[in-house]
Amino acid sequence: MWIFRLGFLKKYGRDSIYVLSNAKLIHNHSPSGRLLGYSLEAHRRIVNLYMLYKHFGDTPLNIIVFVWWNIGEIIEYLMSGILGRRFRDNLKNIITILRAMQFTLRNLSRIRRGDILNLQM
Repeated sequence: MWIFRLGFLKKYGRDSIYVLSNAKLIHNHSPSGRLLGYSLEAHRRIVNLYMLYKHFGDTPLNIIVFVWWNIGEIIEYLMSGILGRRFRDNLKNIITILRAMQFTLRNLSRIRRGDILNLQM
């Protein structure tokens, strides 16, 4: 957060920030523009892998970490489905995760280059 503040101060100057003690923020949730299902899962995986590459470099360990995270989510859905008796819903989620993971790994070279804006999910 402090990096944002430093950038803000640098851009607008010290005298441009005011504290309003009675200010209120109202956030109205919008149902439009939200990703659901496969698109959401594919987006999560693409962005997480991109951030992993961007911040930690292009190493084979990053792919292992990424695959391990996906396997962990699949195991989590399996266990909660078996123990919570929602196996059918969790099976749909597992299939969605596997499809999203397949899409992400198919587009690995584009994600490494940072070309993630125009991926067709």
